[in-house]
Amino acid sequence: MLTYPKIIRSSILLLIAIVGVDTLAASLATLFHFSFISVYGDIMLSEVAALFILAGLMDFSTSIGMEQFKKTFLRTTDERSPSEKKATQQKAIVVLVTGLLLLLILVGLAVYVSQ
Repeated sequence: MLTYPKIIRSSILLLIAIVGVDTLAASLATLFHFSFISVYGDIMLSEVAALFILAGLMDFSTSIGMEQFKKTFLRTTDERSPSEKKATQQKAIVVLVTGLLLLLILVGLAVYVSQ
């Protein structure tokens, strides 16, 4: 079971990896005469959207409606155990919190640039 400190720690580790890759990509874009801040902001905005969508899909995949959809239309009989569903929901929480932290950084970047 994930507790709040574990969720925050996992989210921050994922956030550090994402920000590191974003910084590298924006730095490489400056070689092609693009603005570092513009590229960095665009990449972060795209990642925030992707993280929110991914977290929603992960959570939706554990819903009862999705289970019924799989049974009815895909003709699958295998069901996920409650522990597997809970693990998927906990991963979705980590992804969602990472997206929220990245969004806060993006808002801070926008405020910094607008001044």
